[in-house]
Amino acid sequence: MKRTQVFLPEQLIKKLEKMSAKKGISKGEIIRRALEEFFKIEGK
Repeated sequence: MKRTQVFLPEQLIKKLEKMSAKKGISKGEIIRRALEEFFKIEGK
């Protein structure tokens, strides 16, 4: 795995932090899962 950085609006960061705490998974894992879903849909 490689490390990357992204800039996110404060609103998305708050949602990400809330989801991370609720699900008990890292913010990075949530972002990876979201990107995988995005590419499944858009990558066709």
